[in-house]
Amino acid sequence: MRGRNVRFVASLAVCVLLPVISAVAKDSISRPFYIQGHFQQIINLSSSMGTTAAEGTATHLGRSTLQGFGYQGDFFGTIVAANGDEISFHFSDNVISFTGGTGRFKNVSGECSIVANILSYVNDGTTLTITGDFTGSGTITY
Repeated sequence: MRGRNVRFVASLAVCVLLPVISAVAKDSISRPFYIQGHFQQIINLSSSMGTTAAEGTATHLGRSTLQGFGYQGDFFGTIVAANGDEISFHFSDNVISFTGGTGRFKNVSGECSIVANILSYVNDGTTLTITGDFTGSGTITY
C-alpha cells in the first residue's frame, strides 16, 4: 500500500509540475541581435515613396532577406529568415523596431540600430536608387 501511495504522489507531482515547467520554457527571452548585409533602395522622386530590398545574415535568422516600403525614411517591412520564419518591422531614424512575426518570432519585439555605408546614388530624374552595405546591433525578444 505504501508503494502505491508513493507512486501516486510522484505521478500527481509530474502532472502538476509539467505544465508549469512547460509554461516557463515558453517565456520570451531577450537576446543580443546583430545583422549585416547589402541593400538597394529605390525612391520615386515625385511622391517620395520608396522600396527597399536587402539580403544578409542575422543572428537568430541566418541568411535572410528584407523587403520594405515607405515614405521619406519611414519604412515598414518584413525580414524572412533562412527557414522561412518572418519578422515584421518598422524602420525610422536608423532604428529597426520588431513588431511581430511568424513561427518562432510570432510575438517578437526589440530594436536594432542600423549604420549604413552608402556605395552609390543614381538619380535618373524620376527615381533615386541608393545602394550600400549596413550593419546593426540591438536586442530581440522572442
